[in-house]
Amino acid sequence: MRQSGKKINKVQLRRLRRLRGYTQQQLAQLVGVGSSSLGMYEQGRRNPKRETLRRLCEVLQVSLEDLTAATGTQEQSQELLDEVQLCMKRGAEDYSASTA
Repeated sequence: MRQSGKKINKVQLRRLRRLRGYTQQQLAQLVGVGSSSLGMYEQGRRNPKRETLRRLCEVLQVSLEDLTAATGTQEQSQELLDEVQLCMKRGAEDYSASTA
């Protein structure tokens, strides 16, 4: 199978995976690739094949444009904000569980 021709946005892929609550291993299994391949996508060392890119979009519930959009300052700021919100949410859940 041929490469997609579109370069995946590694920052966006990692951000979306985390927001959906998947580990690299979980997402790789759902998409049908090895976890090392997914890690290389997130590092920008490899670009997924068309079918893999389609499956990533499907599992992460995003459009092709969402996974291939160029990364800029706004996207990086949004990633940081999303990470902080996720950490806060997890911390609040952990606190609630410990006080129940």
